[in-house]
Order: sequence, then C-alpha cells, then structure tokens
Amino acid sequence: MDHPLDGVSGSPCPCRSFPFLSLEAAAACLSVCLPTCVSVYRCCCRRLLFVLTLLRNIALQPLLTNRDDPHLGSTQLWVNRTLEHMTQAKSYGVSGALGITWRMEAVGPTIWALAHRAWDADLTASKAWATWATGEFGLSASDADTMEKFATALSAFEGAERLISTTGCPGVIFGCTAPASAAAYRAKILDFLHLQPLVGTDLQYTERWNVWSSLFKFVDAAMHSGCVAANYSSAAAAVRSLPTTAARAAAANTTLLPMRVQLVAAARNMTTLLLEATTGPGEMGMLATIHDTLLLGNCSGEKCNAIISFHENYLNASASAELADWLGVPALPLAAQPSAKYSGRTRIVMGAPRSSVDAGESLSITARVLSASRPTHVSLHYKQLSADDWQELRMENNGRGQVYVASIPAMADDYEYFVSEYSVFGDGVAWPPGAGPAGGAQTVVVAQW
Repeated sequence: MDHPLDGVSGSPCPCRSFPFLSLEAAAACLSVCLPTCVSVYRCCCRRLLFVLTLLRNIALQPLLTNRDDPHLGSTQLWVNRTLEHMTQAKSYGVSGALGITWRMEAVGPTIWALAHRAWDADLTASKAWATWATGEFGLSASDADTMEKFATALSAFEGAERLISTTGCPGVIFGCTAPASAAAYRAKILDFLHLQPLVGTDLQYTERWNVWSSLFKFVDAAMHSGCVAANYSSAAAAVRSLPTTAARAAAANTTLLPMRVQLVAAARNMTTLLLEATTGPGEMGMLATIHDTLLLGNCSGEKCNAIISFHENYLNASASAELADWLGVPALPLAAQPSAKYSGRTRIVMGAPRSSVDAGESLSITARVLSASRPTHVSLHYKQLSADDWQELRMENNGRGQVYVASIPAMADDYEYFVSEYSVFGDGVAWPPGAGPAGGAQTVVVAQW
C-alpha cells in the first residue's frame, strides 16, 4: 500500500515520517499502527505513543526521537529537523519537548538545540550550530566568520546519513554500492577536518575536536569496512561452491586469506576510531552492538551453521573456523585474527559523571583507560572547593582490562575531582582533559536537603 504519511511503497509502518503535518494524518497513523502494536520498542509503537498523547491533547511534551537504529553506524546530526519538529509541535498546542536517545556525544548538538529552543524561540539551525561549535571547540564569539565556517561544515551533515547505504541494525555501511554518495559524504568530512587550525588551543577543546574528528573518520572507515566485508563474502561464497577440497584450499590461500587480512585491518581501524570517539555509555553500547551484531557475534539455534553465522559476523569463530578448514591449518595467521589490543590515542573514558550527590553519600568513580600499554598507575584526586590541598587515591584495577575504580568519601561541602593516568614512558593524560591542580576538575554539588 502507499500511505500518505510514509511515501514508501509497501511499508508496514506509516509513522516513520512523524511529526505529522495534520491531526488527520496522525489519526490515520493511529488507525494503522494500533492493531499491530505489541511492544513500545517497535517502530510504529514508538511513534504511536506520541500520536496517542497528541490526539488526546493532554501531553504537551512531544517525544522527539534523536536517532534511529539503521544509521547508528553513522552520524545522526538532526539540529534543523529537531527545530522544525518543535515548530510543528507548537502549532498543535504543545508547550515543551522531550528527546529520546541512548547515543550521547554523537547526538549532543541535537540535544543542545532541543534544550536551547525552549529559551530562544528564534533559534535557527545556523545559529544553533554556530553557538554550539563556539562552546565545543573554543571559538571566539566575536569571530563571526569562523563561527559561520563551523556552522556551514557541521550543518552539511544534517541528514547526510541518507547518502550511505545501510542494512540491518545497527546498520552495516556499504560505501561501494553508491560510490558517488560515499564520495560526497567523504567530502563533508574533509570540509570539517580542514577547520582544525581554528580550534582553541586549550586541551579540553583539542580533545573535543579529536572526538568529533574520530567520529567522522569512523564513518568513513565503516564505509570501507563494509566494502571489504562484502567483497570477502562474495569470494567466500565462490570458494564454498568449489567441488573439491584441493580447489577450495588453493582459492582460499590465494584469494580469501589476503582479503581476510584486509578485513581484520579494516575492522581494527574502524573500531579504533570509534573508541577514540567514545565518551560515555551511549557510544560504549554502540561499540558493543557493532562488535556483537556485525563483527564477532555467533548465531544460535537449530538452524545455526557456519554459513548463516557468517552472513554478517565476518570475524566470528564460525567464519574463522571455516577459512582455517579450507586452508588446512589449525588456526589462522595472527594478521588474519582480530585483536583486543588498542592502538589509538591514549585517553580516559568516564561514562556519565555525576555532578551532584546527597549529603553523606560517597561517590564511586570508574575510569576506563584506553592506551596501547598498561598504565603504571591511575590516581583519583579530590578536594573540597574551599580547600587548598588535593587528596590522592590510587585507583584499583577491577580485573576487567584497564578499568580502574575508587570512591570519594562523603564530603561535608561541594567538591571537585579529576583522574590522572601515568604510563611507563613518564607521560600521561587526565580526565577531564587538561585537568590538574591548577583547574579544570569536575565539580560535584553536595545536596543539603
């Protein structure tokens, strides 16, 4: 069927283009979605919750989805769309808006625009991008030309994920199926990267720039990985169809093994860049989903076999065993095996840091250190805002790789803290980036009820 709300022939979910242009359109969506809504996690039902509140005219806070599942492997920067949806919602009589997302930093500008529109009714996408970039990258608020350059480069990513061919969830990205579109996306990345000399020199700004640069580079790397994986999949299918063991061994050795090495390298590059862009639980969840769903996961159930399991999970045990069997070796060469070793820039990931505690409450701190070598030690530094001297605690490794934990005891008054990592080479990094005894620490308010 062709539904007026969707424009996608045969689509079972006419609600995907919400917010709607009219109450009639919302009613039409309701009539189609309601009979089949069995879970709030289904496509239709997430939007149906909005439609129900809209038609009843009681919830004056629309739920705006700040990301979608198929494009989780790409950018989802929807500042302009969010502002347009808020304008539409206001015309229906609503007085506020709520955003739904589990991605964090990657959709930060969209959430920023959602929050600031409530205080600035005249906020435009261009103004939002310029203002957000000024704070994020330490631009001069008086340098209108630089602000405009950032706004132009960033706004170019609005809806740009549609240039990329994806399949599944979180979406395998194939840059080779539409080379012209992939090239257009890469051009947007380069336009952004060329702005690096304009970024503030303070470490907090350079780290934020590094995070966003890695995120954009990750999308490019994911497009390349998708192409390498698709080529390997086709080649593996051809080898699988060969009639003799000798023929399969020869083809696997001359064709598949080199492609497998390329695939491992592509996956490592993609994963490294995503780790460099990870700042909290949202991106950690995204990374885990990509690893489990696309790279390393194994199928299960009665119909599970090497071919089915291999379909998307190109680096899992089934695919590795299949290639090793064709080659007649007990294990693949190291270059053809995925590695858990991190090779990106050294950094500390803290998850979602709290900015307040109740009186009498201690604060547990978990620091995840990303580095090529194990740190010699990781320290937690804290003090009350009114104090001069910092207290230092050596954080303990919790046995899960390079994850370190410690607790700040209950404090009588507001305090601040930072985490430092020291390597065997004598250098180190801190969280927040650039923090130290001179300033830049995380502040925690002690709530006195």
